[in-house]
Amino acid sequence: MLELLALRTGSVVSRAEIEEHVYDEGAEPMSNVVDAAVSSLRKHLRNVGESSLIKTRHKAGYIIE
Repeated sequence: MLELLALRTGSVVSRAEIEEHVYDEGAEPMSNVVDAAVSSLRKHLRNVGESSLIKTRHKAGYIIE
């Protein structure tokens, strides 16, 4: 997920795009799985001093600016 966001720096990546990138097509992730994964990723990034790297764009997705 971080790789996808980093490759698309400056562009909003939708939850659907993240699901397609992270999960195989046979999986049916729960509706909040991306949000939970981003939350966990943010926690890990805070631990290494990157607390505000990933931004949320309401109803659009996530972005690294």
